[in-house]
Amino acid sequence: MPGWTWLRQKVGSSGFARHALLLGGGNALAQLILIGASPVLARLYTPAAFGTFAIYAALMALLAAAATLHFESALMLPRRHRQSACLLLFILLLCPTVALGLGLPIALFGQPLAALLGAPSLAVWFWLLPLSVTLFGWYQALRYWAMRGEAFGDVARNASTRAAVGMGLACLLGLWPPFPEVPEAGLILSQILGEATGNLLLAWRIYRTDRHLLAWPGLRRLRLSAERWRGLALPLAVGDGIAMGYARLPVLAIGWLFGPTAAGLYAWAERFTVLPAQLVASAIGDVYRQRATVEFHRHGRFDGLMRRTFAVTAALAVPPYLLGLLLAPALFAWLFGPVWLEAGQLAQILLIGGLVAFAVTPVDKATVIFQRTRFILLWHTARLVLKLAAVAAVLLFEWSLPTFLWLIVLTRIALYGVDLAYCCHLAKGAPPPVRLRLHSRDALMNAHAIERR
Repeated sequence: MPGWTWLRQKVGSSGFARHALLLGGGNALAQLILIGASPVLARLYTPAAFGTFAIYAALMALLAAAATLHFESALMLPRRHRQSACLLLFILLLCPTVALGLGLPIALFGQPLAALLGAPSLAVWFWLLPLSVTLFGWYQALRYWAMRGEAFGDVARNASTRAAVGMGLACLLGLWPPFPEVPEAGLILSQILGEATGNLLLAWRIYRTDRHLLAWPGLRRLRLSAERWRGLALPLAVGDGIAMGYARLPVLAIGWLFGPTAAGLYAWAERFTVLPAQLVASAIGDVYRQRATVEFHRHGRFDGLMRRTFAVTAALAVPPYLLGLLLAPALFAWLFGPVWLEAGQLAQILLIGGLVAFAVTPVDKATVIFQRTRFILLWHTARLVLKLAAVAAVLLFEWSLPTFLWLIVLTRIALYGVDLAYCCHLAKGAPPPVRLRLHSRDALMNAHAIERR
Protein backbone atom coordinates (compact mmCIF):
# COMPACT_ATOMS: atom_id res chain seq x y z
CA MET A 1 0.00 0.00 0.00
CA PRO A 2 2.77 2.55 0.74
CA GLY A 3 4.09 1.92 -2.78
CA TRP A 4 0.70 2.65 -4.34
CA THR A 5 0.36 5.77 -2.17
CA TRP A 6 3.76 6.98 -3.37
CA LEU A 7 2.80 6.28 -7.01
CA ARG A 8 -0.47 8.20 -6.70
CA GLN A 9 1.35 11.15 -5.14
CA LYS A 10 3.96 11.21 -7.92
CA VAL A 11 1.35 11.01 -10.66
CA GLY A 12 -0.83 13.61 -9.00
CA SER A 13 2.06 16.05 -8.64
CA SER A 14 3.39 15.54 -12.18
CA GLY A 15 1.40 17.05 -15.01
CA PHE A 16 3.55 15.16 -17.51
CA ALA A 17 2.80 11.78 -15.92
CA ARG A 18 -0.89 12.53 -15.50
CA HIS A 19 -1.34 13.61 -19.12
CA ALA A 20 0.71 10.70 -20.42
CA LEU A 21 -1.39 8.28 -18.39
CA LEU A 22 -4.58 9.86 -19.70
CA LEU A 23 -3.56 9.58 -23.35
CA GLY A 24 -1.92 6.21 -22.87
CA GLY A 25 -4.94 4.93 -20.96
CA GLY A 26 -7.34 6.05 -23.69
CA ASN A 27 -5.24 4.47 -26.40
CA ALA A 28 -4.78 1.32 -24.33
CA LEU A 29 -8.53 1.06 -23.82
CA ALA A 30 -9.04 1.49 -27.57
CA GLN A 31 -6.60 -1.35 -28.17
CA LEU A 32 -8.32 -3.53 -25.57
CA ILE A 33 -11.58 -3.01 -27.44
CA LEU A 34 -9.86 -4.00 -30.69
CA ILE A 35 -8.26 -7.05 -29.08
CA GLY A 36 -11.53 -8.06 -27.44
CA ALA A 37 -13.37 -7.95 -30.75
CA SER A 38 -10.59 -9.60 -32.73
CA PRO A 39 -11.44 -13.28 -32.04
CA VAL A 40 -14.91 -12.54 -33.39
CA LEU A 41 -13.62 -10.60 -36.40
CA ALA A 42 -11.08 -13.33 -37.21
CA ARG A 43 -13.94 -15.80 -37.58
CA LEU A 44 -16.21 -13.42 -39.49
CA TYR A 45 -13.64 -12.34 -42.10
CA THR A 46 -11.03 -14.33 -44.01
CA PRO A 47 -7.34 -13.38 -44.29
CA ALA A 48 -8.04 -12.40 -47.92
CA ALA A 49 -10.78 -9.98 -46.80
CA PHE A 50 -8.45 -8.46 -44.23
CA GLY A 51 -5.75 -8.21 -46.89
CA THR A 52 -8.04 -6.32 -49.24
CA PHE A 53 -9.07 -3.97 -46.44
CA ALA A 54 -5.41 -3.48 -45.44
CA ILE A 55 -4.55 -2.44 -49.00
CA TYR A 56 -7.42 0.10 -48.96
CA ALA A 57 -6.30 1.43 -45.57
CA ALA A 58 -2.70 1.71 -46.81
CA LEU A 59 -3.75 3.81 -49.79
CA MET A 60 -5.95 5.96 -47.55
CA ALA A 61 -3.06 6.56 -45.14
CA LEU A 62 -0.72 7.52 -47.98
CA LEU A 63 -3.19 10.12 -49.26
CA ALA A 64 -3.99 11.32 -45.73
CA ALA A 65 -0.31 12.16 -45.20
CA ALA A 66 -0.82 14.93 -47.77
CA ALA A 67 -4.32 15.96 -46.68
CA THR A 68 -3.21 18.37 -43.95
CA LEU A 69 0.30 19.05 -45.34
CA HIS A 70 1.34 18.59 -41.70
CA PHE A 71 0.03 22.02 -40.68
CA GLU A 72 -1.55 20.37 -37.61
CA SER A 73 1.95 20.00 -36.16
CA ALA A 74 2.05 23.81 -35.80
CA LEU A 75 -1.27 24.11 -33.96
CA MET A 76 0.42 24.03 -30.54
CA LEU A 77 3.04 26.64 -31.42
CA PRO A 78 1.26 30.05 -31.72
CA ARG A 79 1.14 31.84 -28.39
CA ARG A 80 -2.39 33.16 -28.96
CA HIS A 81 -5.35 30.82 -29.28
CA ARG A 82 -6.97 32.92 -31.98
CA GLN A 83 -3.91 32.57 -34.22
CA SER A 84 -4.00 28.81 -33.74
CA ALA A 85 -7.76 28.78 -34.43
CA CYS A 86 -7.15 30.53 -37.74
CA LEU A 87 -4.67 27.81 -38.67
CA LEU A 88 -7.19 25.14 -37.65
CA LEU A 89 -9.81 26.61 -39.99
CA PHE A 90 -7.28 26.58 -42.82
CA ILE A 91 -6.58 22.88 -42.21
CA LEU A 92 -10.28 22.01 -42.14
CA LEU A 93 -10.69 23.62 -45.57
CA LEU A 94 -7.48 22.14 -46.93
CA CYS A 95 -8.33 18.49 -46.17
CA PRO A 96 -11.30 17.96 -48.53
CA THR A 97 -9.57 19.95 -51.28
CA VAL A 98 -6.49 17.73 -51.21
CA ALA A 99 -8.58 14.57 -50.73
CA LEU A 100 -10.65 15.22 -53.83
CA GLY A 101 -7.63 16.22 -55.88
CA LEU A 102 -5.76 13.01 -55.04
CA GLY A 103 -8.61 10.55 -54.55
CA LEU A 104 -10.67 11.13 -57.68
CA PRO A 105 -7.91 10.19 -60.17
CA ILE A 106 -7.39 6.93 -58.27
CA ALA A 107 -11.12 6.22 -58.43
CA LEU A 108 -11.25 6.98 -62.15
CA PHE A 109 -8.42 4.53 -62.86
CA GLY A 110 -9.42 2.11 -60.13
CA GLN A 111 -9.71 -1.09 -62.18
CA PRO A 112 -6.09 -1.36 -63.39
CA LEU A 113 -4.72 -0.15 -60.04
CA ALA A 114 -6.77 -2.67 -58.06
CA ALA A 115 -5.65 -5.47 -60.38
CA LEU A 116 -2.01 -4.42 -59.97
CA LEU A 117 -2.35 -4.54 -56.18
CA GLY A 118 -3.82 -8.04 -56.33
CA ALA A 119 -7.32 -7.02 -55.12
CA PRO A 120 -9.64 -6.40 -58.10
CA SER A 121 -12.69 -5.97 -55.84
CA LEU A 122 -11.17 -2.77 -54.43
CA ALA A 123 -11.94 -0.77 -57.55
CA VAL A 124 -15.46 0.14 -56.45
CA TRP A 125 -14.27 1.19 -52.98
CA PHE A 126 -11.79 3.68 -54.36
CA TRP A 127 -14.70 6.11 -54.74
CA LEU A 128 -14.83 6.36 -50.94
CA LEU A 129 -11.15 7.29 -50.63
CA PRO A 130 -11.74 11.10 -50.65
CA LEU A 131 -14.20 10.75 -47.76
CA SER A 132 -11.86 8.51 -45.76
CA VAL A 133 -8.92 10.85 -46.32
CA THR A 134 -10.91 13.94 -45.32
CA LEU A 135 -12.18 12.35 -42.10
CA PHE A 136 -8.70 11.17 -41.15
CA GLY A 137 -7.15 14.60 -41.75
CA TRP A 138 -9.88 16.39 -39.82
CA TYR A 139 -9.46 14.01 -36.90
CA GLN A 140 -5.73 14.73 -36.66
CA ALA A 141 -6.29 18.49 -36.70
CA LEU A 142 -9.10 18.41 -34.13
CA ARG A 143 -7.06 16.10 -31.91
CA TYR A 144 -4.09 18.49 -31.90
CA TRP A 145 -6.40 21.41 -31.12
CA ALA A 146 -7.81 19.56 -28.12
CA MET A 147 -4.31 18.74 -26.87
CA ARG A 148 -3.32 22.40 -27.23
CA GLY A 149 -5.97 23.17 -24.63
CA GLU A 150 -4.69 20.26 -22.48
CA ALA A 151 -7.98 18.41 -22.97
CA PHE A 152 -6.12 15.11 -22.75
CA GLY A 153 -9.08 13.42 -21.07
CA ASP A 154 -11.38 14.30 -23.96
CA VAL A 155 -8.85 12.98 -26.47
CA ALA A 156 -8.48 9.72 -24.52
CA ARG A 157 -12.25 9.20 -24.27
CA ASN A 158 -12.61 9.95 -27.95
CA ALA A 159 -10.04 7.31 -28.89
CA SER A 160 -11.86 4.59 -26.97
CA THR A 161 -15.30 5.63 -28.23
CA ARG A 162 -14.06 5.72 -31.81
CA ALA A 163 -12.61 2.23 -31.45
CA ALA A 164 -15.79 0.87 -29.85
CA VAL A 165 -17.99 2.21 -32.64
CA GLY A 166 -15.67 0.91 -35.36
CA MET A 167 -15.28 -2.58 -33.88
CA GLY A 168 -18.98 -2.89 -33.04
CA LEU A 169 -19.99 -1.99 -36.58
CA ALA A 170 -17.37 -4.34 -38.05
CA CYS A 171 -18.85 -7.23 -36.06
CA LEU A 172 -22.42 -6.35 -37.02
CA LEU A 173 -21.57 -5.96 -40.70
CA GLY A 174 -19.67 -9.25 -40.58
CA LEU A 175 -22.66 -11.07 -39.16
CA TRP A 176 -25.07 -9.41 -41.59
CA PRO A 177 -22.91 -8.38 -44.55
CA PRO A 178 -24.42 -5.63 -46.71
CA PHE A 179 -22.67 -7.05 -49.80
CA PRO A 180 -22.05 -10.79 -49.27
CA GLU A 181 -20.11 -11.08 -52.52
CA VAL A 182 -17.63 -8.45 -51.26
CA PRO A 183 -16.58 -9.65 -47.77
CA GLU A 184 -14.29 -6.68 -47.05
CA ALA A 185 -17.24 -4.25 -47.22
CA GLY A 186 -17.94 -4.50 -43.50
CA LEU A 187 -14.38 -3.61 -42.60
CA ILE A 188 -14.19 -0.61 -44.92
CA LEU A 189 -17.58 0.84 -43.97
CA SER A 190 -16.98 0.38 -40.23
CA GLN A 191 -13.65 2.17 -40.50
CA ILE A 192 -15.28 5.16 -42.21
CA LEU A 193 -18.11 5.35 -39.67
CA GLY A 194 -15.68 5.06 -36.76
CA GLU A 195 -13.65 7.99 -38.09
CA ALA A 196 -16.84 10.00 -38.55
CA THR A 197 -17.79 9.35 -34.92
CA GLY A 198 -14.40 10.57 -33.67
CA ASN A 199 -14.72 13.76 -35.70
CA LEU A 200 -18.22 14.48 -34.46
CA LEU A 201 -17.22 14.09 -30.81
CA LEU A 202 -14.20 16.38 -31.13
CA ALA A 203 -16.21 18.93 -33.15
CA TRP A 204 -18.89 18.93 -30.44
CA ARG A 205 -16.23 19.67 -27.81
CA ILE A 206 -14.99 22.64 -29.86
CA TYR A 207 -18.54 23.93 -30.26
CA ARG A 208 -19.07 23.79 -26.50
CA THR A 209 -15.78 25.33 -25.36
CA ASP A 210 -14.01 27.15 -28.20
CA ARG A 211 -16.56 28.33 -30.74
CA HIS A 212 -15.88 31.98 -29.80
CA LEU A 213 -12.35 31.51 -31.17
CA LEU A 214 -13.47 30.09 -34.50
CA ALA A 215 -15.25 33.08 -35.99
CA TRP A 216 -14.57 33.31 -39.73
CA PRO A 217 -11.33 35.34 -40.06
CA GLY A 218 -11.50 35.97 -43.80
CA LEU A 219 -9.51 34.40 -46.63
CA ARG A 220 -6.63 36.84 -46.27
CA ARG A 221 -5.94 35.87 -42.65
CA LEU A 222 -6.21 32.20 -43.56
CA ARG A 223 -3.63 32.68 -46.30
CA LEU A 224 -1.30 34.62 -43.99
CA SER A 225 -1.60 31.94 -41.32
CA ALA A 226 -0.65 29.24 -43.84
CA GLU A 227 2.29 31.29 -45.13
CA ARG A 228 3.54 31.88 -41.62
CA TRP A 229 3.83 28.19 -40.77
CA ARG A 230 4.53 26.59 -44.13
CA GLY A 231 8.29 26.75 -43.57
CA LEU A 232 7.84 24.29 -40.72
CA ALA A 233 4.86 22.29 -42.01
CA LEU A 234 5.81 21.53 -45.60
CA PRO A 235 9.20 19.90 -44.94
CA LEU A 236 7.54 17.85 -42.20
CA ALA A 237 4.78 16.91 -44.66
CA VAL A 238 7.36 15.61 -47.10
CA GLY A 239 9.06 13.67 -44.34
CA ASP A 240 5.75 12.34 -43.05
CA GLY A 241 4.72 11.31 -46.55
CA ILE A 242 7.96 9.40 -46.95
CA ALA A 243 7.47 7.87 -43.50
CA MET A 244 3.93 6.84 -44.38
CA GLY A 245 5.19 5.33 -47.61
CA TYR A 246 7.72 3.41 -45.55
CA ALA A 247 5.03 2.19 -43.12
CA ARG A 248 2.45 1.19 -45.75
CA LEU A 249 4.76 -0.12 -48.45
CA PRO A 250 4.92 -3.67 -46.97
CA VAL A 251 1.16 -4.22 -47.27
CA LEU A 252 1.09 -2.95 -50.84
CA ALA A 253 4.22 -4.90 -51.78
CA ILE A 254 3.01 -8.11 -50.14
CA GLY A 255 -0.36 -7.81 -51.89
CA TRP A 256 1.46 -7.36 -55.18
CA LEU A 257 4.09 -10.07 -54.66
CA PHE A 258 2.24 -12.68 -52.61
CA GLY A 259 -1.49 -11.89 -52.93
CA PRO A 260 -4.22 -10.51 -50.62
CA THR A 261 -4.20 -13.52 -48.28
CA ALA A 262 -0.52 -12.95 -47.45
CA ALA A 263 -1.25 -9.22 -47.07
CA GLY A 264 -4.01 -10.08 -44.61
CA LEU A 265 -1.75 -12.34 -42.55
CA TYR A 266 0.92 -9.62 -42.42
CA ALA A 267 -1.61 -6.91 -41.53
CA TRP A 268 -3.04 -9.08 -38.76
CA ALA A 269 0.43 -9.73 -37.34
CA GLU A 270 1.29 -6.04 -37.49
CA ARG A 271 -1.99 -5.13 -35.87
CA PHE A 272 -1.14 -7.07 -32.72
CA THR A 273 2.60 -6.49 -32.48
CA VAL A 274 3.57 -3.05 -33.74
CA LEU A 275 0.48 -0.85 -33.84
CA PRO A 276 -1.00 -1.31 -30.32
CA ALA A 277 2.33 -0.62 -28.61
CA GLN A 278 3.05 2.31 -30.92
CA LEU A 279 -0.23 3.95 -29.94
CA VAL A 280 0.81 3.86 -26.28
CA ALA A 281 4.30 5.11 -27.19
CA SER A 282 2.73 7.86 -29.29
CA ALA A 283 0.68 9.01 -26.32
CA ILE A 284 3.84 9.28 -24.20
CA GLY A 285 5.55 11.07 -27.09
CA ASP A 286 2.76 13.64 -27.46
CA VAL A 287 3.12 14.69 -23.83
CA TYR A 288 6.94 14.48 -23.98
CA ARG A 289 7.03 16.83 -26.98
CA GLN A 290 4.96 19.44 -25.16
CA ARG A 291 7.10 19.21 -22.00
CA ALA A 292 10.38 19.13 -23.93
CA THR A 293 9.37 22.28 -25.81
CA VAL A 294 8.68 24.07 -22.52
CA GLU A 295 12.04 22.99 -21.05
CA PHE A 296 13.82 24.05 -24.22
CA HIS A 297 12.30 27.53 -24.08
CA ARG A 298 13.25 27.87 -20.41
CA HIS A 299 16.66 26.22 -20.24
CA GLY A 300 17.83 25.66 -23.82
CA ARG A 301 18.09 21.87 -23.31
CA PHE A 302 16.03 18.86 -22.23
CA ASP A 303 18.50 15.96 -22.17
CA GLY A 304 17.56 15.07 -18.59
CA LEU A 305 13.91 14.70 -19.55
CA MET A 306 14.93 12.64 -22.56
CA ARG A 307 17.04 10.23 -20.48
CA ARG A 308 14.29 9.72 -17.92
CA THR A 309 11.60 9.17 -20.54
CA PHE A 310 13.75 6.76 -22.55
CA ALA A 311 14.50 4.72 -19.42
CA VAL A 312 10.77 4.41 -18.76
CA THR A 313 9.82 3.43 -22.32
CA ALA A 314 12.64 0.87 -22.55
CA ALA A 315 11.62 -0.70 -19.23
CA LEU A 316 7.99 -0.82 -20.34
CA ALA A 317 8.87 -2.45 -23.66
CA VAL A 318 11.06 -5.41 -22.65
CA PRO A 319 8.69 -7.70 -20.65
CA PRO A 320 5.67 -7.78 -23.04
CA TYR A 321 7.80 -8.01 -26.16
CA LEU A 322 9.88 -10.92 -24.84
CA LEU A 323 6.70 -12.73 -23.80
CA GLY A 324 5.26 -12.16 -27.27
CA LEU A 325 8.37 -13.60 -28.92
CA LEU A 326 7.87 -16.82 -27.01
CA LEU A 327 4.11 -17.24 -27.35
CA ALA A 328 2.95 -15.45 -30.55
CA PRO A 329 2.27 -18.47 -32.85
CA ALA A 330 0.43 -20.47 -30.18
CA LEU A 331 -1.59 -17.45 -29.08
CA PHE A 332 -2.63 -16.54 -32.63
CA ALA A 333 -3.77 -20.09 -33.40
CA TRP A 334 -5.68 -20.38 -30.13
CA LEU A 335 -7.34 -16.96 -30.16
CA PHE A 336 -8.10 -16.53 -33.86
CA GLY A 337 -8.17 -20.03 -35.27
CA PRO A 338 -5.67 -22.29 -37.06
CA VAL A 339 -5.88 -20.23 -40.25
CA TRP A 340 -4.03 -17.42 -38.44
CA LEU A 341 -1.06 -19.54 -37.22
CA GLU A 342 1.19 -18.14 -39.94
CA ALA A 343 0.32 -14.61 -38.81
CA GLY A 344 1.72 -15.51 -35.39
CA GLN A 345 4.98 -16.65 -36.96
CA LEU A 346 5.25 -13.36 -38.84
CA ALA A 347 4.50 -11.54 -35.59
CA GLN A 348 7.61 -13.01 -33.96
CA ILE A 349 9.77 -11.25 -36.54
CA LEU A 350 7.93 -7.94 -36.24
CA LEU A 351 8.15 -7.94 -32.43
CA ILE A 352 11.93 -7.55 -32.55
CA GLY A 353 11.72 -4.28 -34.49
CA GLY A 354 8.68 -3.21 -32.48
CA LEU A 355 10.61 -3.38 -29.20
CA VAL A 356 13.21 -0.91 -30.46
CA ALA A 357 10.58 1.38 -31.97
CA PHE A 358 8.54 1.45 -28.74
CA ALA A 359 11.56 2.58 -26.74
CA VAL A 360 12.82 5.22 -29.21
CA THR A 361 9.78 6.86 -30.86
CA PRO A 362 8.47 8.73 -27.78
CA VAL A 363 11.78 10.58 -27.36
CA ASP A 364 12.74 11.31 -30.99
CA LYS A 365 11.07 14.75 -30.96
CA ALA A 366 14.23 16.85 -30.74
CA THR A 367 14.49 17.09 -34.52
CA VAL A 368 11.05 18.74 -34.62
CA ILE A 369 11.74 21.06 -31.68
CA PHE A 370 15.05 22.18 -33.22
CA GLN A 371 13.44 22.16 -36.69
CA ARG A 372 16.07 19.87 -38.19
CA THR A 373 13.87 19.32 -41.20
CA ARG A 374 16.79 18.29 -43.41
CA PHE A 375 17.69 15.40 -41.10
CA ILE A 376 14.01 14.35 -40.84
CA LEU A 377 13.73 14.29 -44.62
CA LEU A 378 16.99 12.38 -45.12
CA TRP A 379 16.17 9.86 -42.40
CA HIS A 380 12.71 9.08 -43.76
CA THR A 381 14.09 8.96 -47.28
CA ALA A 382 16.72 6.42 -46.21
CA ARG A 383 14.02 4.25 -44.61
CA LEU A 384 11.90 4.30 -47.75
CA VAL A 385 14.83 3.65 -50.10
CA LEU A 386 16.04 0.69 -48.02
CA LYS A 387 12.56 -0.79 -47.93
CA LEU A 388 12.20 -0.40 -51.69
CA ALA A 389 15.56 -2.15 -52.00
CA ALA A 390 14.15 -5.00 -49.92
CA VAL A 391 11.15 -5.26 -52.25
CA ALA A 392 13.48 -5.33 -55.26
CA ALA A 393 15.63 -8.03 -53.64
CA VAL A 394 12.59 -10.22 -52.95
CA LEU A 395 11.41 -9.76 -56.52
CA LEU A 396 14.87 -10.47 -57.97
CA PHE A 397 15.85 -13.47 -55.84
CA GLU A 398 12.30 -14.79 -55.23
CA TRP A 399 12.78 -14.75 -51.48
CA SER A 400 9.99 -15.74 -49.08
CA LEU A 401 7.74 -13.45 -47.04
CA PRO A 402 9.63 -14.10 -43.73
CA THR A 403 12.93 -13.17 -45.40
CA PHE A 404 11.35 -9.93 -46.63
CA LEU A 405 10.25 -9.10 -43.07
CA TRP A 406 13.71 -9.82 -41.65
CA LEU A 407 15.24 -7.35 -44.10
CA ILE A 408 12.74 -4.70 -43.02
CA VAL A 409 13.26 -5.28 -39.28
CA LEU A 410 17.06 -5.14 -39.41
CA THR A 411 17.13 -1.87 -41.37
CA ARG A 412 14.54 -0.46 -38.99
CA ILE A 413 16.70 -1.17 -35.94
CA ALA A 414 19.79 0.39 -37.53
CA LEU A 415 17.97 3.59 -38.51
CA TYR A 416 16.34 4.02 -35.10
CA GLY A 417 19.82 3.82 -33.59
CA VAL A 418 20.93 6.72 -35.78
CA ASP A 419 17.80 8.69 -34.88
CA LEU A 420 18.29 8.18 -31.14
CA ALA A 421 21.95 9.22 -31.24
CA TYR A 422 21.18 12.46 -33.11
CA CYS A 423 18.27 13.36 -30.82
CA CYS A 424 20.51 12.83 -27.77
CA HIS A 425 23.00 15.27 -29.27
CA LEU A 426 20.31 17.91 -29.93
CA ALA A 427 18.68 17.54 -26.51
CA LYS A 428 21.93 18.69 -24.86
CA GLY A 429 21.43 22.10 -26.38
CA ALA A 430 23.44 21.96 -29.64
CA PRO A 431 25.67 24.93 -28.69
CA PRO A 432 25.00 27.75 -28.91
CA PRO A 433 21.45 27.01 -27.64
CA VAL A 434 18.74 28.70 -29.65
CA ARG A 435 15.64 29.67 -27.73
CA LEU A 436 12.94 29.91 -30.32
CA ARG A 437 10.10 32.34 -29.94
CA LEU A 438 7.80 30.35 -32.14
CA HIS A 439 5.17 33.06 -32.31
CA SER A 440 7.62 35.29 -34.11
CA ARG A 441 8.18 34.85 -37.84
CA ASP A 442 11.55 36.62 -37.66
CA ALA A 443 12.81 34.27 -34.94
CA LEU A 444 11.71 31.27 -36.98
CA MET A 445 13.61 32.53 -40.02
CA ASN A 446 16.69 33.18 -37.84
CA ALA A 447 16.55 29.60 -36.55
CA HIS A 448 16.53 28.30 -40.13
CA ALA A 449 19.52 30.54 -40.94
CA ILE A 450 21.44 29.20 -37.94
CA GLU A 451 20.66 25.63 -39.02
CA ARG A 452 21.97 26.28 -42.53
CA ARG A 453 25.30 27.43 -41.09
